[in-house]
Amino acid sequence: GAQLSREVIDELADVDAVEFSDGSGSAALLRTAARLKVRPDRCVVIEHDPAAVGDACAAGFSLVIGLDHLSEELTARGADAVIVDL
Repeated sequence: GAQLSREVIDELADVDAVEFSDGSGSAALLRTAARLKVRPDRCVVIEHDPAAVGDACAAGFSLVIGLDHLSEELTARGADAVIVDL
């Protein structure tokens, strides 16, 4: 399996704050997958925001898990599954 260096993990920790500030969620997700050197169809996205769930589905990520209590809205946006808590 893939192994992540501490530097990559530290960099990805700021994705939500930095990458999504440009307003293009699917582009940010695709850039993150590219930085990990993994194709979107080999990635899982866990997201609580309905718009981001839709962005992940539209970008072709293989598994999109909604994280929240808004299960109907998240599944309507394309979440493959919805969980309340990790």
